[in-house]
Amino acid sequence: MADSSQKPQTSPTPDAPHASGGGPPGRSHWVVIFLLDRLLPAAVWGAVAAGGFVQLIKLWPSLQFLDRCRRGTIPIFFLLAALLFLVRHARRGPRARWWERAVALAATFGLPAVPLTFGWITPRTIPPWLTLTSIVLSWTGMIWTIVSLAYLGRCFGVFPEPRGLVTKGPYRWIRHPIYLGEMVGATGVVLGMCNWIGAFPLAVFIALQTWRAINEERALLAQFPDYRSYMRRTWGLLPAIW
Repeated sequence: MADSSQKPQTSPTPDAPHASGGGPPGRSHWVVIFLLDRLLPAAVWGAVAAGGFVQLIKLWPSLQFLDRCRRGTIPIFFLLAALLFLVRHARRGPRARWWERAVALAATFGLPAVPLTFGWITPRTIPPWLTLTSIVLSWTGMIWTIVSLAYLGRCFGVFPEPRGLVTKGPYRWIRHPIYLGEMVGATGVVLGMCNWIGAFPLAVFIALQTWRAINEERALLAQFPDYRSYMRRTWGLLPAIW
Protein backbone atom coordinates (compact mmCIF):
# COMPACT_ATOMS: atom_id res chain seq x y z
CA MET A 1 0.00 0.00 0.00
CA ALA A 2 1.16 3.45 -0.59
CA ASP A 3 1.65 4.31 3.07
CA SER A 4 1.33 7.58 2.00
CA SER A 5 -3.48 15.41 8.62
CA GLN A 6 -4.46 14.00 4.93
CA LYS A 7 -3.51 16.91 2.74
CA PRO A 8 -5.82 18.34 0.11
CA GLN A 9 -5.52 16.67 -3.23
CA THR A 10 -4.28 19.69 -5.13
CA SER A 11 -3.65 19.18 -8.84
CA PRO A 12 -3.87 15.40 -8.88
CA THR A 13 -2.42 13.76 -11.92
CA PRO A 14 -5.07 12.29 -14.22
CA ASP A 15 -4.89 8.54 -14.55
CA ALA A 16 -4.78 8.79 -18.34
CA PRO A 17 -4.04 11.41 -21.01
CA HIS A 18 -6.61 14.03 -21.90
CA ALA A 19 -8.84 13.47 -24.86
CA SER A 20 -7.42 14.26 -28.26
CA GLY A 21 -7.15 17.95 -29.01
CA GLY A 22 -5.93 18.83 -25.53
CA GLY A 23 -9.45 19.32 -24.16
CA PRO A 24 -10.80 18.00 -20.87
CA PRO A 25 -11.28 14.25 -20.61
CA GLY A 26 -14.71 13.02 -21.69
CA ARG A 27 -17.21 10.90 -19.88
CA SER A 28 -15.96 7.67 -21.48
CA HIS A 29 -12.48 8.47 -20.14
CA TRP A 30 -13.70 8.58 -16.55
CA VAL A 31 -15.77 5.43 -17.04
CA VAL A 32 -12.64 3.56 -18.16
CA ILE A 33 -10.66 4.98 -15.22
CA PHE A 34 -13.37 3.93 -12.76
CA LEU A 35 -13.46 0.42 -14.18
CA LEU A 36 -9.69 -0.15 -14.33
CA ASP A 37 -8.45 1.91 -11.37
CA ARG A 38 -11.28 1.28 -8.92
CA LEU A 39 -13.84 -1.37 -9.78
CA LEU A 40 -11.47 -4.04 -11.15
CA PRO A 41 -8.99 -4.00 -8.23
CA ALA A 42 -11.89 -3.78 -5.78
CA ALA A 43 -13.36 -6.92 -7.37
CA VAL A 44 -10.01 -8.76 -7.15
CA TRP A 45 -9.43 -7.84 -3.51
CA GLY A 46 -13.08 -8.58 -2.74
CA ALA A 47 -12.74 -12.04 -4.29
CA VAL A 48 -9.67 -12.74 -2.11
CA ALA A 49 -11.66 -11.63 0.93
CA ALA A 50 -14.61 -13.83 -0.04
CA GLY A 51 -12.31 -16.83 -0.45
CA GLY A 52 -10.85 -16.19 2.99
CA PHE A 53 -14.29 -16.01 4.59
CA VAL A 54 -15.41 -19.22 2.86
CA GLN A 55 -12.33 -21.05 4.14
CA LEU A 56 -12.90 -19.66 7.63
CA ILE A 57 -16.51 -20.89 7.65
CA LYS A 58 -15.41 -24.38 6.59
CA LEU A 59 -12.78 -24.57 9.32
CA TRP A 60 -14.85 -22.80 11.99
CA PRO A 61 -16.02 -25.90 13.95
CA SER A 62 -12.46 -27.22 14.30
CA LEU A 63 -10.84 -23.94 15.36
CA GLN A 64 -10.24 -22.56 18.83
CA PHE A 65 -11.41 -19.04 19.67
CA LEU A 66 -8.01 -17.35 19.26
CA ASP A 67 -7.34 -19.18 16.01
CA ARG A 68 -10.71 -18.03 14.67
CA CYS A 69 -9.75 -14.44 15.49
CA ARG A 70 -6.38 -14.85 13.79
CA ARG A 71 -7.74 -16.42 10.60
CA GLY A 72 -10.55 -13.88 10.37
CA THR A 73 -8.27 -10.83 10.21
CA ILE A 74 -6.82 -11.49 6.73
CA PRO A 75 -10.16 -11.52 4.85
CA ILE A 76 -11.26 -8.47 6.85
CA PHE A 77 -8.11 -6.67 5.70
CA PHE A 78 -8.75 -7.53 2.03
CA LEU A 79 -12.41 -6.53 2.34
CA LEU A 80 -11.49 -3.12 3.76
CA ALA A 81 -8.92 -2.66 0.98
CA ALA A 82 -11.57 -3.53 -1.63
CA LEU A 83 -13.89 -0.84 -0.26
CA LEU A 84 -11.09 1.75 -0.20
CA PHE A 85 -10.33 1.08 -3.87
CA LEU A 86 -13.76 2.46 -4.69
CA VAL A 87 -13.34 5.77 -2.85
CA ARG A 88 -9.62 6.49 -2.90
CA HIS A 89 -8.12 9.80 -4.01
CA ALA A 90 -6.72 10.33 -7.49
CA ARG A 91 -3.09 9.54 -8.11
CA ARG A 92 -0.54 12.33 -7.75
CA GLY A 93 2.54 12.31 -9.92
CA PRO A 94 3.64 9.77 -12.54
CA ARG A 95 2.71 6.12 -12.65
CA ALA A 96 5.05 3.65 -10.98
CA ARG A 97 7.51 1.79 -13.17
CA TRP A 98 6.74 -1.80 -14.12
CA TRP A 99 9.27 -3.32 -11.72
CA GLU A 100 7.97 -1.17 -8.84
CA ARG A 101 4.49 -2.51 -9.58
CA ALA A 102 5.82 -6.07 -9.69
CA VAL A 103 7.49 -5.67 -6.29
CA ALA A 104 4.30 -4.20 -4.79
CA LEU A 105 2.11 -7.02 -6.12
CA ALA A 106 4.54 -9.71 -4.97
CA ALA A 107 4.68 -8.19 -1.49
CA THR A 108 0.89 -7.74 -1.29
CA PHE A 109 0.04 -11.34 -2.11
CA GLY A 110 3.09 -12.65 -0.29
CA LEU A 111 1.27 -12.39 3.05
CA PRO A 112 -1.32 -15.12 2.37
CA ALA A 113 1.33 -17.04 0.42
CA VAL A 114 3.56 -17.44 3.48
CA PRO A 115 1.39 -20.12 5.11
CA LEU A 116 0.43 -21.65 1.72
CA THR A 117 3.90 -21.98 0.18
CA PHE A 118 4.92 -24.80 2.50
CA GLY A 119 1.47 -26.09 3.31
CA TRP A 120 2.58 -29.58 2.25
CA ILE A 121 4.93 -29.82 5.25
CA THR A 122 3.67 -32.13 7.95
CA PRO A 123 3.35 -29.98 11.08
CA ARG A 124 5.52 -30.99 13.98
CA THR A 125 4.33 -31.25 17.54
CA ILE A 126 4.11 -27.65 18.66
CA PRO A 127 4.65 -26.73 22.32
CA PRO A 128 1.66 -24.89 23.83
CA TRP A 129 3.74 -21.78 24.53
CA LEU A 130 4.82 -21.59 20.88
CA THR A 131 1.24 -22.04 19.68
CA LEU A 132 0.12 -19.18 21.91
CA THR A 133 3.02 -16.97 20.78
CA SER A 134 2.19 -17.70 17.14
CA ILE A 135 -1.48 -16.82 17.56
CA VAL A 136 -0.80 -13.64 19.55
CA LEU A 137 1.82 -12.38 17.08
CA SER A 138 -0.23 -13.09 13.96
CA TRP A 139 -3.45 -11.69 15.48
CA THR A 140 -1.80 -8.58 16.92
CA GLY A 141 0.09 -7.92 13.69
CA MET A 142 -3.02 -8.10 11.54
CA ILE A 143 -5.13 -6.00 13.92
CA TRP A 144 -2.39 -3.33 13.77
CA THR A 145 -2.45 -3.66 9.97
CA ILE A 146 -6.22 -3.20 9.74
CA VAL A 147 -6.15 -0.15 12.04
CA SER A 148 -3.32 1.35 9.99
CA LEU A 149 -5.23 0.74 6.76
CA ALA A 150 -8.28 2.46 8.22
CA TYR A 151 -6.16 5.52 9.05
CA LEU A 152 -4.64 5.48 5.56
CA GLY A 153 -8.19 5.64 4.22
CA ARG A 154 -8.66 7.29 0.84
CA CYS A 155 -4.89 7.65 0.38
CA PHE A 156 -4.71 3.87 -0.01
CA GLY A 157 -2.88 2.40 -2.98
CA VAL A 158 -0.95 -0.75 -3.83
CA PHE A 159 1.69 0.79 -6.10
CA PRO A 160 4.15 3.57 -5.13
CA GLU A 161 1.84 6.26 -6.51
CA PRO A 162 1.07 8.80 -3.76
CA ARG A 163 -2.55 9.82 -3.23
CA GLY A 164 -2.00 11.90 -0.11
CA LEU A 165 0.11 12.14 3.01
CA VAL A 166 -1.13 10.62 6.28
CA THR A 167 0.59 11.50 9.57
CA LYS A 168 -2.11 10.50 12.07
CA GLY A 169 -2.73 7.35 14.05
CA PRO A 170 0.05 4.77 13.65
CA TYR A 171 1.61 7.02 10.98
CA ARG A 172 2.47 9.45 13.73
CA TRP A 173 5.35 7.15 14.74
CA ILE A 174 5.88 4.70 11.86
CA ARG A 175 5.93 5.65 8.17
CA HIS A 176 4.92 2.18 7.00
CA PRO A 177 2.79 0.69 9.80
CA ILE A 178 0.84 -1.57 7.44
CA TYR A 179 3.99 -3.36 6.35
CA LEU A 180 5.22 -3.62 9.93
CA GLY A 181 1.95 -5.24 10.99
CA GLU A 182 2.06 -7.67 8.08
CA MET A 183 5.64 -8.66 8.93
CA VAL A 184 4.71 -9.32 12.56
CA GLY A 185 1.64 -11.31 11.50
CA ALA A 186 3.62 -13.39 9.00
CA THR A 187 6.24 -14.10 11.66
CA GLY A 188 3.52 -15.46 13.89
CA VAL A 189 2.26 -17.72 11.11
CA VAL A 190 5.75 -19.11 10.46
CA LEU A 191 6.30 -19.78 14.16
CA GLY A 192 3.10 -21.80 14.13
CA MET A 193 4.58 -24.04 11.42
CA CYS A 194 7.37 -25.01 13.83
CA ASN A 195 9.68 -25.71 10.89
CA TRP A 196 12.79 -23.78 9.93
CA ILE A 197 11.91 -24.07 6.22
CA GLY A 198 9.19 -21.50 6.81
CA ALA A 199 11.88 -18.90 7.45
CA PHE A 200 12.66 -18.75 3.72
CA PRO A 201 9.30 -17.40 2.45
CA LEU A 202 9.19 -15.11 5.49
CA ALA A 203 12.61 -13.63 4.64
CA VAL A 204 11.55 -13.10 1.01
CA PHE A 205 8.32 -11.44 2.13
CA ILE A 206 10.14 -9.07 4.52
CA ALA A 207 12.71 -8.20 1.84
CA LEU A 208 9.95 -7.39 -0.68
CA GLN A 209 8.07 -5.21 1.81
CA THR A 210 11.25 -3.31 2.68
CA TRP A 211 12.03 -2.77 -1.01
CA ARG A 212 8.45 -1.63 -1.53
CA ALA A 213 8.69 0.86 1.33
CA ILE A 214 11.88 2.34 -0.16
CA ASN A 215 10.15 2.78 -3.53
CA GLU A 216 7.24 4.55 -1.84
CA GLU A 217 9.50 6.90 0.09
CA ARG A 218 11.14 7.97 -3.16
CA ALA A 219 7.73 8.72 -4.69
CA LEU A 220 6.47 10.56 -1.61
CA LEU A 221 9.59 12.72 -1.45
CA ALA A 222 9.00 13.77 -5.04
CA GLN A 223 5.42 14.87 -4.36
CA PHE A 224 5.57 16.29 -0.82
CA PRO A 225 8.42 18.70 0.03
CA ASP A 226 7.71 18.39 3.76
CA TYR A 227 7.96 14.59 3.69
CA ARG A 228 11.67 14.79 4.53
CA SER A 229 10.94 16.56 7.82
CA TYR A 230 8.30 13.91 8.54
CA MET A 231 10.97 11.25 7.96
CA ARG A 232 13.27 12.89 10.51
CA ARG A 233 10.73 12.58 13.32
CA THR A 234 9.45 9.06 12.54
CA TRP A 235 10.76 5.53 12.02
CA GLY A 236 10.41 3.74 8.70
CA LEU A 237 9.53 0.26 9.94
CA LEU A 238 11.32 -0.66 13.16
CA PRO A 239 12.01 1.78 16.01
CA ALA A 240 15.73 2.48 16.54
CA ILE A 241 16.60 0.51 13.38
CA TRP A 242 14.93 2.25 10.41
